[in-house]
Order: sequence, then structure tokens, then C-alpha cells
Amino acid sequence: MVIPMELTRRRFMTSAAVTGLLYPVQHLHAQENPGAIAKGLKARIVTVTAPTATSAPDIRKGVVDAETVKAMVFTGIRNITGTDDIATAFERFFPGITQNSRITIKVNLSNPRLHYATHVEVVSAVVDGLHSMLGNSFPCENITVYDNNDAMLKENTYFYKERIEKKGVRLSCAADFTPSNHLYLDSQLGIHKDIMEADYLVNIPALRDHSEAGITASIKNYVGCIQNQGAIHRSGSLSSRRHSISLQ
Repeated sequence: MVIPMELTRRRFMTSAAVTGLLYPVQHLHAQENPGAIAKGLKARIVTVTAPTATSAPDIRKGVVDAETVKAMVFTGIRNITGTDDIATAFERFFPGITQNSRITIKVNLSNPRLHYATHVEVVSAVVDGLHSMLGNSFPCENITVYDNNDAMLKENTYFYKERIEKKGVRLSCAADFTPSNHLYLDSQLGIHKDIMEADYLVNIPALRDHSEAGITASIKNYVGCIQNQGAIHRSGSLSSRRHSISLQ
């Protein structure tokens, strides 16, 4: 999901609710699944399947094939845009893109179990697609991958340093917070400038259950943009606070 950052927070939440890029894991098969969402809003969802994406049906026991995943992501992008050229297809998600634009990719690496995180192979494919824009010249140095979880990015638990950072992409997390690089929504909730000052946000969530939200997906993934997540997880405060954050 891509959000141009000039949107208001209310329009941002509406967009987050009705748009998404799904990458479920048959040679490559793409299928459009049109559906209506609340209040008559409609979204186009394309699912792409491939039997060779993993070496075993259970992702917990298999190895992810990066080239197959990249082909799946590109097939989905081409299908949902109706454009064969992959650079042009990616550019359709970024109106007004220039070589000076800044793109932040929000991933979800909060779970210590590898198969419950945003897979690095998916992010790598998206980075390659972003780089292909503007005649294969969009700078990887203008792409940031962000998550609130420090160890997963900095300690290479999910191989982001060797597979993403080596492309020239910058890795960012809550450990980078300083008084000069974050903005506060209120006295407790700080959001990193890599999120707030990006020209575009790309949301690549991990799909799993959650004890309070019910499901972790695109909207829930943005909770990981907040430095002090404990401020909205305290007993009795979550419901009112997340309503305030979402709708202001």
C-alpha cells in the first residue's frame, strides 16, 4: 500500500482501510478479487500464487525462493495496474515522483519468529521495483525501511542488512530517535521523521492475529511507527487513544 504524505490523517486512515498489496503464498497465477468494503468503498485485490515460492507447504519448515517471490510481486503490480512495463507500473503508485523524492517502507518485524515477520524477500522485490522507476534510476539511497523494533533491523535477525542495506537502502528504527529527528503527536507519542517527512509511505505488513486488534495487517502495522507504543497499550487507555490517533 502506498500513501502520498500530503494526505490528512483522516484521509490516510481511509486509504489505509481500503487499499493494500497482498502477497500470499500453481506456476504463477494472478487473480483479481473485487470486493465491497464498508460504506460502499471498493478495493481491487490481486492475489498471486506460486508453488515454488517456498520449499515446503508450511512456511515454518521451508525456504523462501527470492526470485519466485520477486516474480510474484511484479506479477501482482502489473495485474493491478494493467501495465506490462514494471517501471511504469510502479510509477503509477507514486504520482509526481522525482529522483529527489523520499520513500519510506514500513515493515513489521516485531515477532521473534521469522515466519511471522515481513519477509525480506518481499521487501527486496519492492525495492527493485522502486529502483526501476524513472528509467531505472530512482536512487536506492532515497528509500528507507523502517520499523519500531530495533534489534530486528540492527542485529540482522531477518537478514535485512545483507539483503536490503547492501542495495543502498537505509535501515531505520526507534533506536535512531533523538530530540531532532522525531515529532510528537502529544506529550507521549513520538513518530520518527523518517515516517512523517517521507514523500510516500509503502506499507508491507505481516498478516497474523493479535490479542487486542484481532488481526495485524495494514492499519495495525502503522502502530509500529510510534516510539512509545506502551502509551497506547496500557490497560484502559488503548481504545480511547487509538481512536484519537486514527481520526484526528
